[in-house]
Amino acid sequence: MKAPLLGVAFLVGSVVASRAMAQPDYGIEFVTVGAPGNEAFNIPSNDYPNSSVLGRGRVDYTFRIAKYETTTAQYLEFANTFYGVDRNSLPPFLSGLGPIEWGAGPDPSYHGPGRQWTLDTLPGSAMRPVFGISWRDAALYCNWLNNGKSSDPASLLHGAYDVSTWGDNADGSFSDGLTHLPEAKYFLPTYDESMKAGHYDPNRDGQGQGGWWLNKNAFDDYSIPGPPGIGETSYRWSDGNSGEYLAPLGGYPDSLSPWGLLDTSGGAPEWTESYSTISSPEARWMFGSRAGTGFGGDAIYAFHALGPRDTGLYGFRIASAVPATGAQTIVPLACLVASRRRR
Repeated sequence: MKAPLLGVAFLVGSVVASRAMAQPDYGIEFVTVGAPGNEAFNIPSNDYPNSSVLGRGRVDYTFRIAKYETTTAQYLEFANTFYGVDRNSLPPFLSGLGPIEWGAGPDPSYHGPGRQWTLDTLPGSAMRPVFGISWRDAALYCNWLNNGKSSDPASLLHGAYDVSTWGDNADGSFSDGLTHLPEAKYFLPTYDESMKAGHYDPNRDGQGQGGWWLNKNAFDDYSIPGPPGIGETSYRWSDGNSGEYLAPLGGYPDSLSPWGLLDTSGGAPEWTESYSTISSPEARWMFGSRAGTGFGGDAIYAFHALGPRDTGLYGFRIASAVPATGAQTIVPLACLVASRRRR
């Protein structure tokens, strides 16, 4: 176990605005990732077989990304809005059965149509990660946010992603649009945005001396697996009874990315917007590692790419443009760690 973090300080974004923000955040706690034009990742290593992220991770603009992955409580509102209606009224792309593993279960008082859920009674259920989300499910959730959480099924068709482009081509590829719409307020992060928010530290080697941490939680070696309060991550930890899936988001509060993100290691692997050009041109890249002994990895090199309909044990994290607030000054949030890091 590493020594406790004794000197974590946050340089929180200071905003002087002439008017209130034009968009709500719906309870999503965003952090601001600044240092635009950062250097790309350029540390080759024989320790990792996949060097395809060399030259990646540079982002030339300031953006926001959620501190937490999408939680059970957040996704429950979406699921109960659209799964409890006639399926024929919904886009065919919404996964049929809902999440595979999360902090909710079937609502025994509901008898149709469709399905409804209610929070489990276990402590921390509202903050448990959501496993079993396809890329298209996550994109529909973004559309819902962009349309003010409307209960109208039409609100799922446009906003962040244009569902009219989605389809399966005869050769097995997909026709889905590559990126979110320019006017979108909430969307899935690109792989470069996720990589920067998870690994790039603007003060890696001292104030204003940026650099890259090779592994999650601002380490160059791996986080120590174990239950909350004992370990540093739920990745590579299992109690033999699926207890790793019960670990709530934020359960490892000392395990932070340089920008203050939690659960980039453990929780659910996170869909990104970026297409892979390595394993398949029709697959979306994922960031992060899954709770338990399976999917993903803590190393900066590790990622997977899957098709947009795949509904394995995957989740997502929301990104957002920095809201227009009139005349303002923004100091990006950065996490400065005064205690000694493991390198």
